[in-house]
Amino acid sequence: MTLAGLLAGFSFSALIALVVINDKRGIVRCSALLFSISTTVFIYVLASSLFFLVIAAQHSNDQVTKSMIRQEFDFGNNMEMAIIVGLTAILAGTATAGWIQSKMVGFVTTVLTVTVVLLCLGSLASTYIIWN
Repeated sequence: MTLAGLLAGFSFSALIALVVINDKRGIVRCSALLFSISTTVFIYVLASSLFFLVIAAQHSNDQVTKSMIRQEFDFGNNMEMAIIVGLTAILAGTATAGWIQSKMVGFVTTVLTVTVVLLCLGSLASTYIIWN
């Protein structure tokens, strides 16, 4: 939950910085769009987590488990998918923001972003294979 708040703040700061420079190029608009998607998704994750904690606190004496709350409100898959979408959007926003500076910085940030995304997908795939 804290990580979602930090990432939402970072992506919102990047979004504001891109809006303030008032550049009309397409790459700036694309990067701003990606950071706004990331901000929205991480705020959704943060709000859902807080809602989950409020529900759990109200039922603390009833021995309510996480699985019962997840079944009742269907938080499980939505939250995990939202985190993946948010991380992908913030990484893609960072990659496109590199192209604003120069071609070399854009190339380096794109290569680093693709590497991180592939490592994350590989980690998710290996975790899925191990647990199933």
